[in-house]
Amino acid sequence: MQQIDLENEFLKVTILDVGATIYQFIVKSLNRNIVLSYEDLELYKSRDDGFFGSTIGRVSGRIKNSTVKIDNKKIILDIDNSIFLHGGKDGFSTREFKVTEKNSTKVKLQLNSFQDSNFPGIFSLTVIYSLSGKNLNLEYFATCTEKTPVSITNHSYFNLNGDETINNHILDFEFEKVQEWDKNLIPTGKNIIKKDSYFDTKGDKKLQTLLEQVKNFNNVGIDNYFYTNSKEIKLKVSDLELKINYSFPGTVLYSSNYPTFKKLTDKSSYTLHKAIAIEPSYPVDSLNNNIKPSTINPFEVFHESINYEVIC
Repeated sequence: MQQIDLENEFLKVTILDVGATIYQFIVKSLNRNIVLSYEDLELYKSRDDGFFGSTIGRVSGRIKNSTVKIDNKKIILDIDNSIFLHGGKDGFSTREFKVTEKNSTKVKLQLNSFQDSNFPGIFSLTVIYSLSGKNLNLEYFATCTEKTPVSITNHSYFNLNGDETINNHILDFEFEKVQEWDKNLIPTGKNIIKKDSYFDTKGDKKLQTLLEQVKNFNNVGIDNYFYTNSKEIKLKVSDLELKINYSFPGTVLYSSNYPTFKKLTDKSSYTLHKAIAIEPSYPVDSLNNNIKPSTINPFEVFHESINYEVIC
């Protein structure tokens, strides 16, 4: 497994070629890694350990009945663990990407994939990480030889201060509506507008408050897709802020509801609500829910971006 270090005056970021993964994201002035990182690198080759920092695709999220229709053609997708999740059996999170360009602050990784999880065509994905000042920028470029759905994201788990939970982190974002999901976390096809949801994000809210709101509805934690008009989320602790901007129409927020309890590089373990995954993407299962899906025609270019800005 190859480790690629990117570094400037403010940040040091380590990328793995497996999954084009953000392995460590270190704020140098604080000597602090702000993402969860497994101690055992072999765990990054498994789809059962939380998708830490990895590139998710060809389609992120769950797909109902593991089935999609493209131009009225029904496609049954290959799955693992009984559901289609984060790209299915041949998802990109454990695939080995080829490093095609690299310098001290930028790396470009390439993956060519044929009919992964039974999606059509030859899919070519380029992931570019680059540092500029206190920013880590992530860009995705993709094409396919056949019409295909596509929704790529990154699945990093953020804990900005190393606490045992994210309860004291402050989440600052505005959303228009949230997807309604059933008990199996599959979208029902309906959206809940903000005023009718149980999420109150007005002003700076501690994640503990949001988690308590969710638990009142018998949920383990946050695991929802939010439509965010501003395309911006801020995550804060007392001495650090992370501002995330993205080109996607919204994002999944996931509060580490099903931890693996495996050891991290700081010698702690991945426990309940240890971190929050912020996954900018297209609406989950859009093809099956009459939502304008993210599909590309043959050789059309898919291009989206995520930017992480550290403020301290």
